[in-house]
Amino acid sequence: MGNSEGFENLDRNVFQSSLKNKEELDKLAEKGKIGVIQELKDAQSLSDDKFFQRMDIDSLDDESLIGLHKVVKKYGTSFPATVIAAALDFYLTDNNLLRGEEFYDPITPENTEDFLKEQIARYPNVFYHKDMILDLNDYGEEVQNQESARSDTRA
Repeated sequence: MGNSEGFENLDRNVFQSSLKNKEELDKLAEKGKIGVIQELKDAQSLSDDKFFQRMDIDSLDDESLIGLHKVVKKYGTSFPATVIAAALDFYLTDNNLLRGEEFYDPITPENTEDFLKEQIARYPNVFYHKDMILDLNDYGEEVQNQESARSDTRA
């Protein structure tokens, strides 16, 4: 009997310790998130891009916040060619991610890039989502590099 009480106390101590660690991790994550938001707002205030200036950084979900942060860090802009190309592909093929929207602005041949930037700024949770900007996924880059290396050796 004394042994089972010891295990129960150990389980309880482990649970309380892991709960404390989770709370600490949550606090660190929130602090990091606030830092990322501030960094993006600073970049936004220094940017000359009117579309980036209009973007509501505070409305970003966590995945899109990370995506936008990675884009700005990697490319020095919120609208690099890869994001513009993904947005164009999105509008030309499948825009079902914009759930609840009944109307989509038509893409016109003139000024298409401004249209896309406006849409990206308007729906950042769609366009900076990890599924839209695959080139920023480190695992995806590794897989892509491995595949291209394999195809080079076959030739």
